[in-house]
Amino acid sequence: MHAVEIFDTFSPSMRMRHPSRVPPERVVTAEDYRRMFAHARDAYLITGGDGLIVQVNEAAMLLLGYTEEELYDVRLPDLLLDDDDRARVAHALRPGSDLPEQELRLKRKDGAAIVCLAAAYPRSDGQGGFLISLHDVTEHRRTQQQLIHSAFHDVLTGLPNRLLFMDRLERVLRHVRRRTGYRFAVLFLDLDRFKLVNDTFGHAAGDELLQAVSRRLEDCLRQDDSIARLGGDEFAIIVDAINDASDATRVAERILESLKTPFSIQGRDVQVTVSIGIALSTSGYDTPDDVLRDADAAMYRAKTSGRAHYEIFDLEMHRRALSQLQLESDLRDAIERREFAVHYQPVIALDAGSVTGLEALVRWRHPRRGTLLPGEFINVAEQSGAIVEIGWYVLREACRQMQSWRERFPRSTLQTTMSVNLSARQFVQPDLLVRIDEILAETGLDPSCLRLELTESAVNYAPDLARGVLRALADRGIRISLDDFGTGYSSLQQLKQLPLSNVKVDRSFVRGLRSNPESAGMVQTIVALGNSLSVDTIAEGVETPEELDELRALGMKFAQGYLFSTPLSAEHAERLLTAGEDAQQE
Repeated sequence: MHAVEIFDTFSPSMRMRHPSRVPPERVVTAEDYRRMFAHARDAYLITGGDGLIVQVNEAAMLLLGYTEEELYDVRLPDLLLDDDDRARVAHALRPGSDLPEQELRLKRKDGAAIVCLAAAYPRSDGQGGFLISLHDVTEHRRTQQQLIHSAFHDVLTGLPNRLLFMDRLERVLRHVRRRTGYRFAVLFLDLDRFKLVNDTFGHAAGDELLQAVSRRLEDCLRQDDSIARLGGDEFAIIVDAINDASDATRVAERILESLKTPFSIQGRDVQVTVSIGIALSTSGYDTPDDVLRDADAAMYRAKTSGRAHYEIFDLEMHRRALSQLQLESDLRDAIERREFAVHYQPVIALDAGSVTGLEALVRWRHPRRGTLLPGEFINVAEQSGAIVEIGWYVLREACRQMQSWRERFPRSTLQTTMSVNLSARQFVQPDLLVRIDEILAETGLDPSCLRLELTESAVNYAPDLARGVLRALADRGIRISLDDFGTGYSSLQQLKQLPLSNVKVDRSFVRGLRSNPESAGMVQTIVALGNSLSVDTIAEGVETPEELDELRALGMKFAQGYLFSTPLSAEHAERLLTAGEDAQQE
């Protein structure tokens, strides 16, 4: 049947009830309907009583990718992708039925899937068949799906976001209530010192690192586990259907092992570690927030106790976490309230037994908890960012105090230097050199009297930046000390490129001198390395005469520790310098 014939069969729709009253120019002919059908923007198909397509318009051919001849003798269900849709549409297109408007997925000739709003209306000629309309909503649905995906996924990494993670966690908790013996765990992950990447290489590098970390974390998961980026450098994982805690810890161990391999970011190797907290469902949780809170507390414990490992939550950890949160709150106001004080620990020349230097060490005079040592608050300060301002305070106070002592005790301080620790965060501050210059100018201290100490890990984190900054400091006459040496991975070639004046042997090696032959071997190696680089070696944490004897036998020339003196207040350190001044006058 041709198109005109088909449209002629629609005569009841096209004839006017009172033709004598209608002007000729308002009469709509079958040809008008045919042309409207042919050029309509939506796709139209007409089927015969046997269900086969007998007529299509141009839009239908474009939509489906077939020619007119190819569509003849095809049934609409044959074009559908889903079995359920085919069965439902085949049932709806029986004589006497119709197909209410609904979404259908169709397959184009090229295999591409499209989504259409479809409706079918019985033809009015009494011969069966349907007039079928197809409105393409593929792009609309794709945009809608993208919006839904964006609402529940992290834009940067593509991982589920916090919203979707909490929804999944709620479902897992419901499963626990319904099924006896079902267990799960949540891992809370926080990248260690991630801010250093942003501060050192820029936010683009930080974003690239987060994407790379995300891919590596996904590779560590089991098939049914779920991961999400909660925000910033925080991730969370649901370890599903575990037998016991060991299933969760194995995932954590795989992650820690995986991150030991450096990432290549913008042509540089970047090493990153992660602290992991684990909360087990056996604790009897009611809400997703409770689970995540405890996993977060365990992560915080892992971070404050050394980083790059995991901790499993317990109730004591919750108590400590609350205490740490309070400490962080107190820390915000501590600088303004001038609650910090600087103490000074002597560095001793072992051959003469004289004071050759002082190391500035901060103390927090907490209004409720009394005097706190660095180990009790430095990790909190690093996490909150307060470590930078604390560092500037210590540097300014130490320089001011040293200049005062040099003016009052010129003999005993002639060869004495003031050592001040620079935190990793402070070291990467863009105004580092300017601030140091300002403090030296403000206090009047000669740069040669200042010794800045950095940990081996801080230097290795961004070696190119470190070399440039350290050379600039050395050019000013400031001495550079590598602290906690032996705990990192510095090579001899790396050390040769640094303008060091001394290295400090980590106290862990000093403690193990008599019980661990490897410690003695390490100390001997460091002394030999220092000699080859023409830099002094200083042993930290010397507490017993036996340790001192061992160090002397290994060639150590300088040391500090409780055997010689605890860190002293400025008043007590002054007495030490007074005694030295008097001795040199005699």
